[in-house]
Amino acid sequence: MKLFRSFLIGLGLGLAATGLYGQTDLSEASTPDSIIQLAAEARGLSLVSPTDLPKLGTYWEVLPSRGGGLLVPAPCPPENVTAPIYWISGNIFLADATAGQNTGTNAVLADATAVVNLIEQIQTPKIQRRAQTLALDGGPTPPGAGSGGTNVYYPNGNSYTPPDYGTNLYVAQVAITNGWLAGVASNTVADVPYGLLTNGDLTTTNWVATGRVFYGAAATNWTAFTALPVSRTNNLFFRLRSEASSDGSGLPDWWEAAYGVSDPYGDPDGDGWNNLQELQNGTSPVSFDPPPAPQVTMNYNVNNGTVTFSWLPSAGPVTGYTLGKTDYQTGLSTNFQISASAANFSDSIAGDEPRFDGPLLYVDYSFQAQYGSNGASAPAGFRLEYEGAPSATIITGPQGRLALVLADAPADLSSVRIYRHPYELPVNFYGLAGWYGEEDTLGNIYSPLGDGYFQVPASSLSNGVVELPDAQAPAFFNYKFWVQTVRSNGVASGWLSPTDATSRAPFVDARQQLKDNLRFLLRAATDQSPFAFSVEQNSTYYLPPVYAWPYDNFVYSGFYGEGGFYYSGLFNELHPIHANCFYRNFVFDQNHLDATGRLNTGCYLGDYYYDDAAGLWLPGLGITNFPTYYFDAAGYLTNGLPVPSSQLTDSQTRWILTPGDYPFGLDGGTFPVGKQNFYGLPYVSAQCAYVTNNQQVLATVYPGGRFPSGVNGMIYVETAQPVFTNAGYYFARPGPDPLPEKSGFATTNTTRALFQGVGQSQQIAGYARLALQNGYADVYGYLGQYFDRACKLDTNGNVTANPTGVLSPYGNFFATEAGDAALVTLPDPDTGQRGTGIVHCVALQVDKNHDGEMDATFNGPDATSPAAPMVCWANNDYDFSSGSADPFGHDVESQYNANYKDPAITCPRDLEDWFRLWICGLPPLPVGQGYSVTMSMTAISGNPAINMVNAVETNGGTLYLTDTNVALAQVADYMGDGYGQKYQTISPTNSVTLPANLFTNGGNRYFLIEGAGIGEGQLTLTISQNGNTLAQSSTYLDIHDIEDLYERAVITNDVSSSSISNWTSGVEVVQQATASALGDDTNLIVMVHGINVGNWDWLNDSETVFKRLYWSGYHGKFMTVKWPCNYLTPPQPLTLDVFNLSEAKAYKASTALTTYLNQLRSRFSGYQLNLYVHSQGNAVVSEAIKNGAPVDNYLLTQGALPDNCYDVGAPTYAPFLAEETGTKITPEWQPMGYHGIYTNLTARVINFYNPNDPVLAVWNLDQEDDKPSGYYSYDGTNCWYTDFFFISHLVTDFQETRAMVSRARSLSVGQSGPDTAHGVIQSGVNLNTQYNFDDAFPADHSAQWTRPIQMTRPYFQQVLRSYQIEPAP
Repeated sequence: MKLFRSFLIGLGLGLAATGLYGQTDLSEASTPDSIIQLAAEARGLSLVSPTDLPKLGTYWEVLPSRGGGLLVPAPCPPENVTAPIYWISGNIFLADATAGQNTGTNAVLADATAVVNLIEQIQTPKIQRRAQTLALDGGPTPPGAGSGGTNVYYPNGNSYTPPDYGTNLYVAQVAITNGWLAGVASNTVADVPYGLLTNGDLTTTNWVATGRVFYGAAATNWTAFTALPVSRTNNLFFRLRSEASSDGSGLPDWWEAAYGVSDPYGDPDGDGWNNLQELQNGTSPVSFDPPPAPQVTMNYNVNNGTVTFSWLPSAGPVTGYTLGKTDYQTGLSTNFQISASAANFSDSIAGDEPRFDGPLLYVDYSFQAQYGSNGASAPAGFRLEYEGAPSATIITGPQGRLALVLADAPADLSSVRIYRHPYELPVNFYGLAGWYGEEDTLGNIYSPLGDGYFQVPASSLSNGVVELPDAQAPAFFNYKFWVQTVRSNGVASGWLSPTDATSRAPFVDARQQLKDNLRFLLRAATDQSPFAFSVEQNSTYYLPPVYAWPYDNFVYSGFYGEGGFYYSGLFNELHPIHANCFYRNFVFDQNHLDATGRLNTGCYLGDYYYDDAAGLWLPGLGITNFPTYYFDAAGYLTNGLPVPSSQLTDSQTRWILTPGDYPFGLDGGTFPVGKQNFYGLPYVSAQCAYVTNNQQVLATVYPGGRFPSGVNGMIYVETAQPVFTNAGYYFARPGPDPLPEKSGFATTNTTRALFQGVGQSQQIAGYARLALQNGYADVYGYLGQYFDRACKLDTNGNVTANPTGVLSPYGNFFATEAGDAALVTLPDPDTGQRGTGIVHCVALQVDKNHDGEMDATFNGPDATSPAAPMVCWANNDYDFSSGSADPFGHDVESQYNANYKDPAITCPRDLEDWFRLWICGLPPLPVGQGYSVTMSMTAISGNPAINMVNAVETNGGTLYLTDTNVALAQVADYMGDGYGQKYQTISPTNSVTLPANLFTNGGNRYFLIEGAGIGEGQLTLTISQNGNTLAQSSTYLDIHDIEDLYERAVITNDVSSSSISNWTSGVEVVQQATASALGDDTNLIVMVHGINVGNWDWLNDSETVFKRLYWSGYHGKFMTVKWPCNYLTPPQPLTLDVFNLSEAKAYKASTALTTYLNQLRSRFSGYQLNLYVHSQGNAVVSEAIKNGAPVDNYLLTQGALPDNCYDVGAPTYAPFLAEETGTKITPEWQPMGYHGIYTNLTARVINFYNPNDPVLAVWNLDQEDDKPSGYYSYDGTNCWYTDFFFISHLVTDFQETRAMVSRARSLSVGQSGPDTAHGVIQSGVNLNTQYNFDDAFPADHSAQWTRPIQMTRPYFQQVLRSYQIEPAP
């Protein structure tokens, strides 16, 4: 077997003296006046401006040399881009670096000849290739280096002629440009991977793989490559090595020869790592390495507290298993020793009630296989978290009741289990102490309920929301809640830990109190200052006043405390009622006057204080902390006392106590006419209360009248009732945005854009902006608002009646879907006017359930959470296009390269590894206003990363997977630009700010993403303005190697016996899936491949089928089976004799397949078992089903068995019958022959056939010309095998007779209809008429995976329909 040939070119990279061994010195480019320019222009090449050159491409540099004509490929433009550079084709360019330095006629002619040959070869349509990102397009085999002959180099002035390697693999030439080494490999084979190794000292064998692997060009027998950046100053030698696996095992030929192995799933050193894994790990297959972790699963039964572990036997000489346990509840650690023959083990754990002094209870387990003196395997670790904690939130919902919001409820949710922990309510939490007037000696108030569980049935949830029962969460108390979901099978999730305390205050409509409070504050101002007061505590006054309204042009009445010195940002639902009762203490009331005419409600004229803003000493008001009027919140909370009506109606508040001289008093002065208070409201009258002759006298004085003189008493002032007009509404987020209650607010403030992430809750404060009409100009009252409902907007921005989100009267809003939400206030108690605040609800959305629909609701099928991320795969295979003959691309062996490393999407085939990502609900973000949109990744485990591109589809659709024109438009152009150009990788260490011009128009924005790093992470969208975060939305991704997502079983045959009848089979390897990207419905699809499939082909084809089922909307589990078919080492052609022996192997493999299918039936009880079987794999499967393998649906696609196996009435085929003469007769009927052998199949059988199938046409020739096969014969009664010594042996193995002797009488089932009435076959699909499968050899025999997904998705949708599974649209 020819393995590889290595060739060495020493490169002395000492920049000072050595130059290049095997190359001429690189020289400075100079003037463009040269023979190269003339040759280029003669061939019609265009000169390219340096600013238009792509960063990556193939730049053939013509370097100065003594012999002339030295052409070197480089991966990027030359350092001196002022040299003339011409465009040849694609992203292939010609750079003239000779600077006219060639000397002699021969050199000039050589240059011209070399350039002309280069141009002609590249421009030949036959070998044009699309430029590949991060790879060089092949140029022609480098022309001869001058008159000295082919491949002559002049290192350091000494000629050197490399040997003639003929057709063997060799490095033709290398060069260094701008620090990058590039070269040309000759005699390469299309799509074969080649690796580059380096060595600094040829006296050693320390060849080191550079990690640079390139693939042979499709159209030429040479391939240009970029190797690696070079920054060495000593010798460096290169070696080229083929990584081909000629036996299809996936193990490179050189590796097999080095270690003497060939079976990819063998384990000669018994360490549990098979040979393929040893190759991938970079370890020796013949030296014991620490074994891999066992394949073990853990299940927890919430009803009995039992943890059950089940595992597949670990490979190698296992002596036993160890289960380590650490119980954090008890603090104990235990090790269980388990027999090597065991396959399961159970343990019991303590309860898991939530704790309040630390993290939730959990148990850690570690499972290892023991290997005696060789140690133990890597551990498989588990943390008892059940199915993950639910994504749940406790919010304040309609009518102020607490509500549970559940975002990721399982489909079979039975109930939600809630653990309640109430804790004491501080007496002043709702203003029960302090200036509101309640004594501070009441102590704390405790909930009548203690800790405990309660259940909420799943039927109570409506769109993921349910109000908590009043009996389980009494009003006005603080709680912590733990939430757990319970499925119908009794399996519970983990507990969701609480974050903050949750209080509950049912809605109390205090709109009238709010409005009356606002009027009071305007009317209670003095003529020099706003209303202000101090609170007496321990007979001490606070100076300046603790509570004040220090603004000169507005007052406010809301929920966030009073006064610029008091604002704390705490929302208080009962504040309007407290304030309303409290202000009543400052209102004149004849029933609350003492003997001197002063109020006995607890308020009084206080000391003067200095007002910095006014620059004056002003008289103050004081009040004790035991006033007459107060809201008995304690009685309301604990005894159910009613909420009082407003205490500040017009009739109740005619006169108000205000401090100061007014400037009039009881001195006989005149009540000034036209006098106004601080806000411009006119004084209307004054009530004088005084004592004369031991009698209390009340006298009303009007403007122009005189006050009594020489008496002791008080004056209470009547100010005109404010008259308002509505000047709009103001909405804000408490905290980030200015509030009227907050220092620094100005009446010029307008509502900022309000953003909110879907699935998140925030409070919105609303105010009616009421302009005062009968006072000074530009005075406003900000009236706090209750909210009535949240509604959607129509496409014209009008508020509809369609509800959205969950909104409490107090402005707690939970966004349930993307888009603009209109928060509508309750009507004004006087005018009925309403306000509307718009919240932009944004979502970072994926199609988690891959049904083609993007559901941007918080609890829809596409919602993600830490416990329920979108599971997807990393784009670590390698698809690329080899030129115009391969516009859609094809797969090559991917262990050496990965598409996620490319800076752009290079071919439509790669698009099946890309997932949609939408940014939903964004309004226009004008450029220049400081907006930014940033994507970031937070790792939960591993190293998750993604790449992202702009979607070409303006609606973010899926045509990139179904329409070839759209797919081609999504691919980067030859310059590496366009929609396929990737942004920088988004990873835990790198965030990406998207271009601002993407968001200047409102609406959704559409992207595609690929997995670029394996791990689980939180992908977060952050919208900010001038560095301030406005909103965030996240989606959770769990990115895997695709092999984690499906199960693989390998069948091996023991063919050591010379007699086929003695061959046996077994299931050698079963690698179970460790995650599910498809979903969790109760379907299994098991794929069985056909003939001539190597190990890499099997994995690649299986993964392609997996992806295409995924994109067709399949939600079950996927398994694939490898069986030992015959494999033709490339480029060996398909011959007739390959079919028969492979068919015999297929029949023998059926025994192991039956075992495996029985295991699946046992492991997945109640699942529908569907088989998807290609070509000769149907011999394995049909034989297994005939012998009792459990199957529900059996789909044959392009089956390579006779049609009359399944239909005794199948039409005969004349060329087969014509061969049934003389010594070529064969048995026809079962069991010795084919006819009727599989008419007993109990499964539902579906046949996908192509009458023009090109490989089955070769199968026809095999039936004609190679039956009986070789040394076999049939005498009309018995089959015989005649050995080399002419000794005949009776063949009694009917599997052997069918494979080696019997000739079909009908065409293959893969060529044959009809669609109905077809024997045991219940339905059929003509692949030629429905999906254009034709006769291209050999691709159309496997067109479902050799063609791109854009052409084959309908095929896979039909596969699902055939299994009675509804596909995605």
